Order: sequence, then C-alpha cells, then structure tokens
Amino acid sequence: ISLHPKMVRQDYMFLEYKYGFKLLIEPLSSVLPVADYFIATFSSTVYWSVICNIRTLVLDIHGLSYKDFDWIKNLIVCNEVSKLSLYLKDFFCENKSFS
Repeated sequence: ISLHPKMVRQDYMFLEYKYGFKLLIEPLSSVLPVADYFIATFSSTVYWSVICNIRTLVLDIHGLSYKDFDWIKNLIVCNEVSKLSLYLKDFFCENKSFS
C-alpha cells in the first residue's frame, strides 16, 4: 500500500499488523513500473499506471463518477462496494479484458 505523502505512516501500521498488508517506504513512483496490478481511487497515479501498461482498477465507492478516465481502454471502475469481490476476481484473471 502506498500512502499519500501527507499521510502519517504510523496511523496506518494497523493494516500491516491486522491484515498483513505492506506499507511502502519507497515513493510509489519508484516501484510502480514493476507492478503487475494497480488499484487506486480517482488519482493522477492512474495515469502513471496506464503509461506503465499496468492493469488498473479504479475504486469509485463514493459515487464521484468522474469522467477523467473514460477514454482509457482496459481500465475498470468499480462503483459498487457490494460488487467489489466480483470486480477483484475478474481483475486478477490474466485473460480477462475490460473494455
């Protein structure tokens, strides 16, 4: 998990202890190019992942419905929390193509 630079890392350490997630120490820009998958909210980092040709899922669980990424092919936007597990299952399937 990459935190926004303004976030206090210690406030999110429970994610490592409770769920086994790892919080990045490095800046996202230094590790993103080697990622296989990227999950984010509406963020400029989505453009980074697209440039790096990384399979990307955008979480819009607050119903913001931004149109910023509508032109990007093979990008999926999940806008229903109740369907998140289904989106994730398809997202991590290597042969699944989103259009």
